[in-house]
Amino acid sequence: MAAIALQGCALEQAGMDRASVRDVAQYLPIQQPQAGNADHGVEGWRVFNDAELNQLLNLAFEHNPSLGVARQRLIQAHALARKQGSDQYLDLDFSTGLARHFRSDSDEENNASIGLVARYELDLWGLVDALTTAAELDALATQMELDTAAISLTAEIASTWFNFVEQQGQQALIREQLQTNQTMLALLERRFVLGKVFSADVLRQKSLITQTQQSLNAVSASIASFRHRLAVLIGQLPLEDPPMAGLSHTPLVLPRNLPEAPAIPDTASLVSQLILQRPDIRKAFAEVEAADQRLAAAIAARYPRLDLSFSISNAADSVSDLFRDWLASIAADIALPLIDGGSRRADVALSASQRVEKWLLYQHAILLAVEEIQTTLSDARYQSKKLALLREQQALSDSIVNQLQLRYQQGGVSFLEVLSALEQQQQTERSLLTAKLNLLLNRVTLNRVLATGWQKRPSNRLDEASQTLSNED
Repeated sequence: MAAIALQGCALEQAGMDRASVRDVAQYLPIQQPQAGNADHGVEGWRVFNDAELNQLLNLAFEHNPSLGVARQRLIQAHALARKQGSDQYLDLDFSTGLARHFRSDSDEENNASIGLVARYELDLWGLVDALTTAAELDALATQMELDTAAISLTAEIASTWFNFVEQQGQQALIREQLQTNQTMLALLERRFVLGKVFSADVLRQKSLITQTQQSLNAVSASIASFRHRLAVLIGQLPLEDPPMAGLSHTPLVLPRNLPEAPAIPDTASLVSQLILQRPDIRKAFAEVEAADQRLAAAIAARYPRLDLSFSISNAADSVSDLFRDWLASIAADIALPLIDGGSRRADVALSASQRVEKWLLYQHAILLAVEEIQTTLSDARYQSKKLALLREQQALSDSIVNQLQLRYQQGGVSFLEVLSALEQQQQTERSLLTAKLNLLLNRVTLNRVLATGWQKRPSNRLDEASQTLSNED
């Protein structure tokens, strides 16, 4: 009766202390995440139309060790949630035994026993339900950690791959420039023999060739570094020339051009929804709700507990007499905390503070997400303008070099002017390739910060942990 009388007080206290976090959503500029939001955009890694990149991503999702660790953590989180949820159900134990006793003043005696014991905690204040829900939300947060890790891995592989391809393009370009410089050196040396140029002109051209060779060596080192990084990301040893098992051919050792950067997606009206679909944002919100449930559990722990138990058993001197007489018992135990030195009250204060902390972290995560998106979009506009200007500059440099070479052959300008224009032309060509890379990297970052199309995952292995536990259930 005392427990029943206190029930109303408990529910009222829980309701006062557990203000729903969703009620605070009105203070944010965007709405709270809701289940079932529509998927926007296309699969982020496929908009580049790069078959080799897609193959690398599939290999990484199968073999990357870090992602495998995240999957195992998800399995552990689901297991903990199932373990916590088991408290909602009846515990039933079966026991049986056979014993023989020896005494010095009598014959030996036999004893056999058999019985069933059932226990169940009546969840008056929602303690068990709150802890179970908190564990399920922890599992959801872990799932979002896995998705976040997968998105980050996708972005890193795409960035590394495009850097690798760009460096191969730089290598091919520098080799062409080196060939051009060596051809011009041969021409200058012939003209020097005829007394038509000065030795300083020959030395300047040799100096340019040396600089070009240094650039070629630096690019070759970068190619090896990016190749090794790609091998590690797809779960292979970073050998000097990794086989990249699974690729239909060997594009990693052949120069190739960068793909064109896809257009910026028209997401201006969908930014709010896209932000709230980001796994890291959903994880932060799940942690808020889990903290809210743990606060409810801390409050419920201050009130009485009611345990029900039922047992049926029998004991006899022999197995043949075991099923003649049975003893059954039903019990209800009420435990009411009286004095604990303020331990439970401290648990409530701790849980309340942790809930506020998680809520502030959630708000901060949204602010950082908006900052990432705005910065990336601003950078996209800058990179597009820079690429357009470099293309104009390249056209002008080509014209200047052609005109100066003609005038030099006619004796109208010095070779120093030709050399300066040639260096500027070659530098512009390299800068143009780098600008194309930066524009692609910007698109990779934009897909990462928007998590565009992430609901369409690249491999069913991402759902392996969840599916395995669901099948077990």
